[in-house]
Amino acid sequence: MIVTSTIAAAGMLRALRWPNATVPVEVSEGVLNSSHVHDIHAAMHYLNSLTCLKFVNATQQQYRVVVESSTGCGSLVGHVGVGEYQKLLLGASCFLQKGIVLHELLHVAGLFHEHTRPDRDQYVRVVWTNIRKDKHKNFVVPSWMRKSPDLVNLGLPYDFGSLLHYGLKVFTIDQERPSMVLRRPHEYTGLVGQRDAPSRADVARVNRLYECWNHYLGDDLPGAKAYLVWQAATLTHELSHFHTSDIEI
Repeated sequence: MIVTSTIAAAGMLRALRWPNATVPVEVSEGVLNSSHVHDIHAAMHYLNSLTCLKFVNATQQQYRVVVESSTGCGSLVGHVGVGEYQKLLLGASCFLQKGIVLHELLHVAGLFHEHTRPDRDQYVRVVWTNIRKDKHKNFVVPSWMRKSPDLVNLGLPYDFGSLLHYGLKVFTIDQERPSMVLRRPHEYTGLVGQRDAPSRADVARVNRLYECWNHYLGDDLPGAKAYLVWQAATLTHELSHFHTSDIEI
Protein backbone atom coordinates (compact mmCIF):
# COMPACT_ATOMS: atom_id res chain seq x y z
CA MET A 1 0.00 0.00 0.00
CA ILE A 2 1.21 3.49 -0.81
CA VAL A 3 -0.12 6.48 1.11
CA THR A 4 0.73 9.95 -0.13
CA SER A 5 0.35 13.30 1.58
CA THR A 6 -1.47 16.27 0.12
CA ILE A 7 0.71 17.40 -2.76
CA ALA A 8 0.30 18.78 -6.26
CA ALA A 9 -0.50 16.12 -8.83
CA ALA A 10 2.52 17.08 -10.89
CA GLY A 11 4.64 16.87 -7.77
CA MET A 12 3.27 13.43 -7.05
CA LEU A 13 4.31 12.12 -10.44
CA ARG A 14 7.79 13.45 -9.81
CA ALA A 15 7.80 11.86 -6.36
CA LEU A 16 7.05 8.45 -7.90
CA ARG A 17 10.26 8.57 -9.90
CA TRP A 18 13.39 6.80 -8.69
CA PRO A 19 16.38 9.11 -8.19
CA ASN A 20 18.73 9.19 -11.16
CA ALA A 21 16.24 6.94 -13.00
CA THR A 22 17.82 3.94 -11.25
CA VAL A 23 16.03 1.19 -9.33
CA PRO A 24 18.33 -0.88 -7.08
CA VAL A 25 16.91 -4.40 -6.67
CA GLU A 26 18.06 -6.99 -4.13
CA VAL A 27 17.23 -10.67 -4.58
CA SER A 28 18.47 -12.46 -1.48
CA GLU A 29 19.99 -15.88 -1.88
CA GLY A 30 17.69 -18.68 -0.83
CA VAL A 31 14.53 -16.60 -1.15
CA LEU A 32 13.68 -17.87 -4.64
CA ASN A 33 15.00 -20.73 -6.73
CA SER A 34 17.62 -20.10 -9.40
CA SER A 35 15.09 -20.23 -12.24
CA HIS A 36 12.98 -17.51 -10.64
CA VAL A 37 16.02 -15.35 -9.93
CA HIS A 38 16.97 -15.69 -13.60
CA ASP A 39 13.46 -14.63 -14.63
CA ILE A 40 13.63 -11.51 -12.42
CA HIS A 41 16.99 -10.46 -13.86
CA ALA A 42 15.72 -11.14 -17.39
CA ALA A 43 12.71 -8.91 -16.78
CA MET A 44 14.95 -6.16 -15.39
CA HIS A 45 17.23 -6.32 -18.42
CA TYR A 46 14.26 -6.32 -20.78
CA LEU A 47 12.85 -3.09 -19.36
CA ASN A 48 16.34 -1.59 -19.32
CA SER A 49 16.52 -2.16 -23.08
CA LEU A 50 13.30 -0.22 -23.71
CA THR A 51 13.54 2.76 -21.38
CA CYS A 52 16.03 5.13 -19.78
CA LEU A 53 15.05 3.72 -16.38
CA LYS A 54 17.64 1.23 -15.16
CA PHE A 55 17.02 -1.70 -12.82
CA VAL A 56 20.34 -2.65 -11.23
CA ASN A 57 21.63 -5.03 -8.57
CA ALA A 58 21.47 -3.34 -5.18
CA THR A 59 23.82 -3.15 -2.26
CA GLN A 60 22.55 -3.23 1.32
CA GLN A 61 23.94 0.23 1.89
CA GLN A 62 21.39 1.92 -0.38
CA TYR A 63 17.63 2.34 -0.43
CA ARG A 64 16.36 -0.49 -2.58
CA VAL A 65 13.63 -2.87 -3.63
CA VAL A 66 13.96 -6.19 -1.82
CA VAL A 67 12.36 -9.20 -3.51
CA GLU A 68 10.63 -11.48 -1.02
CA SER A 69 8.83 -14.79 -1.48
CA SER A 70 5.08 -14.65 -1.00
CA THR A 71 1.85 -16.48 -1.70
CA GLY A 72 0.94 -13.82 -4.25
CA CYS A 73 2.34 -10.94 -6.30
CA GLY A 74 2.48 -7.35 -5.09
CA SER A 75 4.41 -4.11 -5.25
CA LEU A 76 4.28 -0.53 -4.08
CA VAL A 77 3.97 2.11 -6.79
CA GLY A 78 7.12 4.04 -7.54
CA HIS A 79 9.85 5.19 -5.17
CA VAL A 80 8.41 5.25 -1.65
CA GLY A 81 11.62 6.12 0.16
CA VAL A 82 10.42 5.09 3.63
CA GLY A 83 12.53 2.88 5.89
CA GLU A 84 15.56 0.96 4.64
CA TYR A 85 13.85 -0.63 1.64
CA GLN A 86 10.52 -1.45 0.02
CA LYS A 87 9.23 -4.94 -0.70
CA LEU A 88 8.44 -6.62 -4.00
CA LEU A 89 6.43 -9.78 -3.28
CA LEU A 90 6.74 -12.61 -5.78
CA GLY A 91 5.33 -16.08 -5.18
CA ALA A 92 5.69 -19.14 -7.41
CA SER A 93 2.51 -18.25 -9.32
CA CYS A 94 4.09 -14.95 -10.39
CA PHE A 95 6.44 -16.85 -12.70
CA LEU A 96 3.80 -18.77 -14.63
CA GLN A 97 3.80 -16.02 -17.28
CA LYS A 98 6.79 -13.81 -17.97
CA GLY A 99 4.63 -10.70 -18.03
CA ILE A 100 3.61 -11.02 -14.38
CA VAL A 101 7.05 -10.08 -13.08
CA LEU A 102 7.18 -7.29 -15.69
CA HIS A 103 3.77 -6.10 -14.44
CA GLU A 104 5.14 -5.75 -10.91
CA LEU A 105 8.33 -4.05 -12.08
CA LEU A 106 6.23 -1.48 -13.94
CA HIS A 107 4.49 -0.74 -10.65
CA VAL A 108 7.91 -0.35 -9.04
CA ALA A 109 8.78 2.09 -11.83
CA GLY A 110 5.78 4.23 -10.90
CA LEU A 111 2.88 3.10 -13.10
CA PHE A 112 -0.61 2.48 -11.77
CA HIS A 113 -3.14 -0.03 -13.07
CA GLU A 114 -4.54 0.97 -16.45
CA HIS A 115 -8.11 0.17 -15.40
CA THR A 116 -7.88 2.79 -12.61
CA ARG A 117 -7.23 5.68 -15.01
CA PRO A 118 -9.60 8.63 -14.55
CA ASP A 119 -11.16 8.01 -17.99
CA ARG A 120 -11.67 4.30 -17.29
CA ASP A 121 -15.46 4.48 -17.24
CA GLN A 122 -15.52 5.59 -20.88
CA TYR A 123 -13.97 2.28 -21.90
CA VAL A 124 -14.97 -0.38 -19.39
CA ARG A 125 -17.88 -0.85 -17.02
CA VAL A 126 -16.92 -2.26 -13.65
CA VAL A 127 -19.37 -4.92 -12.44
CA TRP A 128 -19.07 -4.11 -8.75
CA THR A 129 -21.69 -6.68 -7.72
CA ASN A 130 -19.53 -9.51 -9.07
CA ILE A 131 -16.25 -8.41 -7.49
CA ARG A 132 -15.14 -9.71 -4.11
CA LYS A 133 -15.67 -6.93 -1.60
CA ASP A 134 -12.12 -7.15 -0.28
CA LYS A 135 -10.89 -6.44 -3.83
CA HIS A 136 -13.09 -3.43 -4.64
CA LYS A 137 -10.16 -1.15 -3.78
CA ASN A 138 -8.24 -2.61 -6.74
CA PHE A 139 -10.80 -1.10 -9.12
CA VAL A 140 -11.30 2.31 -7.50
CA VAL A 141 -10.10 5.37 -9.43
CA PRO A 142 -8.34 7.61 -6.85
CA SER A 143 -10.04 10.98 -6.50
CA TRP A 144 -6.80 12.92 -7.09
CA MET A 145 -6.49 11.31 -10.52
CA ARG A 146 -9.96 12.45 -11.57
CA LYS A 147 -8.98 16.05 -10.85
CA SER A 148 -6.04 16.02 -13.27
CA PRO A 149 -6.70 13.39 -15.97
CA ASP A 150 -4.44 14.84 -18.68
CA LEU A 151 -1.52 14.72 -16.31
CA VAL A 152 -1.94 11.25 -14.83
CA ASN A 153 -2.81 9.67 -18.21
CA LEU A 154 0.59 10.91 -19.42
CA GLY A 155 -1.00 12.13 -22.64
CA LEU A 156 -1.51 8.57 -23.88
CA PRO A 157 -4.71 6.78 -24.96
CA TYR A 158 -6.48 4.12 -22.91
CA ASP A 159 -4.70 0.83 -23.47
CA PHE A 160 -6.67 -2.42 -23.26
CA GLY A 161 -3.49 -4.30 -24.13
CA SER A 162 -1.46 -2.90 -21.26
CA LEU A 163 0.39 -5.29 -18.94
CA LEU A 164 -1.16 -3.18 -16.19
CA HIS A 165 -4.77 -3.81 -17.21
CA TYR A 166 -6.64 -6.52 -15.31
CA GLY A 167 -8.34 -9.28 -17.22
CA LEU A 168 -12.12 -9.15 -17.46
CA LYS A 169 -12.73 -11.90 -14.89
CA VAL A 170 -10.25 -10.97 -12.17
CA PHE A 171 -11.45 -11.22 -8.54
CA THR A 172 -14.96 -12.30 -9.52
CA ILE A 173 -17.52 -13.87 -7.19
CA ASP A 174 -19.19 -15.82 -9.99
CA GLN A 175 -16.41 -16.93 -12.36
CA GLU A 176 -18.89 -17.35 -15.18
CA ARG A 177 -19.52 -13.60 -15.14
CA PRO A 178 -17.05 -10.72 -15.67
CA SER A 179 -15.67 -8.15 -13.24
CA MET A 180 -15.38 -5.65 -16.11
CA VAL A 181 -17.19 -5.30 -19.44
CA LEU A 182 -15.87 -3.50 -22.52
CA ARG A 183 -18.19 -0.62 -23.42
CA ARG A 184 -17.26 -0.82 -27.11
CA PRO A 185 -16.00 -4.38 -27.63
CA HIS A 186 -15.68 -3.89 -31.39
CA GLU A 187 -12.85 -1.39 -30.77
CA TYR A 188 -10.51 -3.96 -29.29
CA THR A 189 -10.06 -7.56 -30.38
CA GLY A 190 -6.92 -8.49 -28.43
CA LEU A 191 -6.55 -10.10 -25.03
CA VAL A 192 -7.44 -7.74 -22.21
CA GLY A 193 -5.21 -8.52 -19.27
CA GLN A 194 -2.38 -10.08 -21.31
CA ARG A 195 0.76 -10.98 -19.38
CA ASP A 196 3.22 -11.52 -22.22
CA ALA A 197 5.11 -8.25 -22.67
CA PRO A 198 4.70 -4.50 -22.16
CA SER A 199 2.60 -2.78 -24.79
CA ARG A 200 4.01 0.14 -26.75
CA ALA A 201 1.99 2.44 -24.54
CA ASP A 202 3.43 0.82 -21.39
CA VAL A 203 6.93 1.58 -22.65
CA ALA A 204 5.93 5.12 -23.58
CA ARG A 205 4.42 5.65 -20.12
CA VAL A 206 7.68 4.86 -18.39
CA ASN A 207 9.64 7.04 -20.78
CA ARG A 208 7.25 9.97 -20.40
CA LEU A 209 7.22 9.68 -16.62
CA TYR A 210 11.02 9.78 -16.50
CA GLU A 211 11.36 12.31 -19.34
CA CYS A 212 13.41 9.90 -21.44
CA TRP A 213 13.91 12.20 -24.40
CA ASN A 214 15.92 9.72 -26.46
CA HIS A 215 13.58 6.76 -26.06
CA TYR A 216 10.17 5.78 -27.40
CA LEU A 217 7.55 8.29 -26.23
CA GLY A 218 4.46 7.02 -28.03
CA ASP A 219 3.79 10.08 -30.18
CA ASP A 220 2.71 7.75 -33.02
CA LEU A 221 0.00 6.00 -30.98
CA PRO A 222 -3.54 6.82 -32.17
CA GLY A 223 -5.04 9.39 -29.82
CA ALA A 224 -1.75 10.26 -28.11
CA LYS A 225 -0.75 13.83 -27.40
CA ALA A 226 2.68 14.74 -28.67
CA TYR A 227 5.08 14.35 -25.76
CA LEU A 228 6.48 17.87 -25.93
CA VAL A 229 2.97 19.35 -26.03
CA TRP A 230 1.80 17.22 -23.08
CA GLN A 231 4.97 17.83 -21.08
CA ALA A 232 4.83 21.59 -21.52
CA ALA A 233 1.15 21.74 -20.56
CA THR A 234 1.28 19.46 -17.53
CA LEU A 235 4.49 18.10 -16.05
CA THR A 236 6.31 21.43 -16.12
CA HIS A 237 3.59 23.15 -14.10
CA GLU A 238 2.58 22.74 -10.50
CA LEU A 239 -1.14 22.13 -10.23
CA SER A 240 -3.61 22.80 -7.43
CA HIS A 241 -3.31 20.51 -4.41
CA PHE A 242 -5.20 17.27 -4.11
CA HIS A 243 -5.40 14.58 -1.45
CA THR A 244 -4.96 10.98 -2.49
CA SER A 245 -6.70 7.95 -1.11
CA ASP A 246 -4.87 4.77 -0.16
CA ILE A 247 -3.88 2.71 -3.16
CA GLU A 248 -3.12 -0.98 -2.98
CA ILE A 249 -1.69 -2.97 -5.85
